[in-house]
Amino acid sequence: MPEVLVGLGDFAASYIVGPANASPFAVSGEPFVQAWRATMAMPPATPWDAQLVVPLNLPVSNGDLLNVKFWMRCETLGANGGCNTEFIFERAADPWEKSVVFSASGSGEWTQKSEFFYLVNGYAAGDAHMVFRLGFADQVIDIGGLVVEKIAP
Repeated sequence: MPEVLVGLGDFAASYIVGPANASPFAVSGEPFVQAWRATMAMPPATPWDAQLVVPLNLPVSNGDLLNVKFWMRCETLGANGGCNTEFIFERAADPWEKSVVFSASGSGEWTQKSEFFYLVNGYAAGDAHMVFRLGFADQVIDIGGLVVEKIAP
């Protein structure tokens, strides 16, 4: 049975890096009831200059198989006609070693995204985090139904 490591409720402990704003809102008619809306009014020089960061408050082990699932949509389409993000699971300090960099794009409709990945290292509670990079374009992106599960050790 998978163990849930992170859910959308963990966004309460999240924080924003760079020129973006994010806030929760209620959702109806979808398989989740809350989402977060992130607004990029002006894209920074690099995508990692604007991020929504969600700390991992549970320990995990090297080699654990995880699955990230979330829904996304573009509330306001960017210049390319969609919106973009990258989901990253990484160490929460230098050298920022990454277990996954998962690019996702969306449109005006909710679509589910999912990716399996293995951890490249073990981390104590608080030593790793998940990131949604936002600095790709002028866009308003909604993220809902976030779940990160440990599938197997």
